[in-house]
Amino acid sequence: MLYGTTQLAGDSTYAMVFELAPPASPGGIWTETTLQMFLPDACGFEYIYECSPNGLNLGPDGTLYGTIPRGGTGSLGTVFALTP
Repeated sequence: MLYGTTQLAGDSTYAMVFELAPPASPGGIWTETTLQMFLPDACGFEYIYECSPNGLNLGPDGTLYGTIPRGGTGSLGTVFALTP
């Protein structure tokens, strides 16, 4: 599996964490799954870059950890965890 983040997903105005699963056979199509969407309204901010994930780290138990530049105490940032 591959994991990644986007600031803008396609033609939408949201950021996301996604998973890519390899094809069953060489040359096949990879399968994309959205694990989490980050909507500006849900994050409490006006602009998407304020709640776009900065990247991911994979923990030893398979949990994905990341940060968001705003939110939390004093709006100094947020750490999140996702279990794919």
